[in-house]
Amino acid sequence: GAPYNATPGLIQSGQAFWISSPAAIGPITISESTKASANATGVMFTPIRMSTSVGELRTNLYNVKGGGKILSDGTFQQFASDYSNSIDGLDAPKPTNQAENLGIKVGQKLIAIERRNIVNQADTIFLSLTGTRVQPYQFEFTASGLSANGIQGFLEDSYLKNRTPLNREGLTTANCTIENIPGSYAANRFYIVVT
Repeated sequence: GAPYNATPGLIQSGQAFWISSPAAIGPITISESTKASANATGVMFTPIRMSTSVGELRTNLYNVKGGGKILSDGTFQQFASDYSNSIDGLDAPKPTNQAENLGIKVGQKLIAIERRNIVNQADTIFLSLTGTRVQPYQFEFTASGLSANGIQGFLEDSYLKNRTPLNREGLTTANCTIENIPGSYAANRFYIVVT
């Protein structure tokens, strides 16, 4: 592909970013002039939103040790009528790390950020959790804008055969412990069902 030169003044000092392309674009050049000035305003990255009515669900996984919590991994989803349930340029693939990996499974792919159509009754969001250790963990779900259509989501635990209702506006926590038993550390142990 053709070389790509980053637009001057768009990257804040200390800002991290990820470049992803569906096709080869060739070399990417980021020069010092690409950085924004220290006093620049309004150039911080903002996620693309195609709709003004967007529901959101942030899922964080915490490692619970000695009475404290350490953030291990997380996912983010946005729901709107003009988003697609197919993976497209508005979704971000899940990069793996050396420890716990929490992702959203869509078909055979794992993603970290998903923009999908509004959830309906009988929808399922499949989570993938790998790299865990034998210890306690805690899920933290933060929802906003999901109460409008009157549906209810539940975190299902296929190992313990239980379900936790998710708050449609605000915070829900769910504790779990990973044991040295195959069903306990199965990657597909947890998923969200909508009723």
